[in-house]
Amino acid sequence: MPIAKVRGINMNYKILGDRGPWVALSPGGRRDISGIELLATCVAERGHRVVVFDRRNCGASDVVIDGDDSEYEIWADDIHELLRQLGALPAIVGGSSSGCRTALLFALRHPDAVRALLLWRVTGGRFACERLAQEYYGQYMTAAKEGGMAAVCEMEHWKERIAARPENRAALMKMAPERFIAVMAHWRLHRPGKRQHPWASNRRDPRSPAAKQRGARALSQTLRRGLKPEGRMGRKSWRDGRAVRRFHQAGGRVLGKVVDWLRLMSLSGMVEIPRLQAKQDSAKCEPREHEHHMQ
Repeated sequence: MPIAKVRGINMNYKILGDRGPWVALSPGGRRDISGIELLATCVAERGHRVVVFDRRNCGASDVVIDGDDSEYEIWADDIHELLRQLGALPAIVGGSSSGCRTALLFALRHPDAVRALLLWRVTGGRFACERLAQEYYGQYMTAAKEGGMAAVCEMEHWKERIAARPENRAALMKMAPERFIAVMAHWRLHRPGKRQHPWASNRRDPRSPAAKQRGARALSQTLRRGLKPEGRMGRKSWRDGRAVRRFHQAGGRVLGKVVDWLRLMSLSGMVEIPRLQAKQDSAKCEPREHEHHMQ
């Protein structure tokens, strides 16, 4: 897969499809490209060029534990620069769970670069934020505190990053544990959901959590209808690769239809993408949607 030099890091990416509007999709959690590729392939098959990528500190991209912004804001700016280099702006940007949060920040920081947002598995609220803070940052801070950077390198996520890109071990080991902990603590403190936009309590504002929740619920219902006759998938079903493939293929077909609809409505002038809040306010967003499906 190609590697792009993006804001000083090596970023692994892949383009699916060779024609049509540009779409950029992010997976949930800290997953790599494989966490979104099946779904993205289905969107590409409907006549779109879909960019999937490994965010920094994920997949086969560089591990760089540094930055004054939140990690999500860093991800959003990396994606913007990658799409700029590919000539893919403006784009339809979307993602699942953590990819959803990244897409929202992308739109807030780069409103002119977004044609539309595709958001699914929207997570938020105090419980989700506290649990995710531990999953994304707290556990790694504990490992560094107790066993130094060698202990961090032995954790499952970072072992996978080293296996995908061996240079990442040197990048981690040269960090002082105190610096690693300080950056992780900063990212944990400034994660999305810490503060709130002034429009967040206005249920009629299309940018408010209530409005986004209505949209997320509608898309989730559409996805469930698209999954029939298989219906809902239980926890055991996720261990079956065929079931997961069916889920992503069905989701991709539905998302492809949504992208088609957005394109047609935009061309006809029936849909106008609203201008979002300025870049300097992006850290204040506090989505309070579903507290399940946290990644």
